[in-house]
Amino acid sequence: VTKIRLPKLGGTTIKRYAFRYCYYLHTLVFGGDSLNTLENTNAFENAGKYAENGLRIYVPDTLVDTYKRATNWSVYADKIKPISELEA
Repeated sequence: VTKIRLPKLGGTTIKRYAFRYCYYLHTLVFGGDSLNTLENTNAFENAGKYAENGLRIYVPDTLVDTYKRATNWSVYADKIKPISELEA
């Protein structure tokens, strides 16, 4: 799996190890109009490890700063990008 789109996912809890060992996952897109809770920082353990540019997590533009400051998400702040920057 290299790309996952969850266009209507908002207000959901991402469980620990949810994307663990998704070595080639380079693009993860969360839609929805509210922050998804990240249960543990290990949800993305080794995700994107072998992807050319690593893992990028795209969220609605209005929620970028919220994700970057949120508990557990802040560990991935450098990977969180606005959906408007997503290449087609």
